Amino acid sequence: MSDNVKIEVKGLNISKEELERLKKEHEINQKKAFCAEYIYSKYPQVKQNSDLADKLYYETLIKTSGVKDLEADIVKRVENFYEGKSVKDVILDVDSKHKEAYIQLVKVGIRVAWVQRCKAELKAAIIENREPNFPKYPL
Repeated sequence: MSDNVKIEVKGLNISKEELERLKKEHEINQKKAFCAEYIYSKYPQVKQNSDLADKLYYETLIKTSGVKDLEADIVKRVENFYEGKSVKDVILDVDSKHKEAYIQLVKVGIRVAWVQRCKAELKAAIIENREPNFPKYPL
């Protein structure tokens, strides 16, 4: 068979290579749509918006009380959560004055990290030409 084989699809002449490219593109778009649907089913836009507002509020609240390197601290606590500790355990050393703020910031961080893990799984699935196996929602 020639490499320049043309296939007629509903009156359109399209090369076999172009058809394969379109098929691959469609498969990738389906995986992306499935990823977005999965994320939004667990972490809806309204909750994401609420988390953004909480993050800004609680970061400001804690920083104005003199806490330094808050972002790095929250990242480390989120990492500890993903290493198997509970939210309660990752904030044990937090002063009671800031405990609720830290709980909220850690939870936001956990959800955002989960979204990033879903996106990383999508990328790996596309590269490896397989179905994605998204991580379970952590909270």
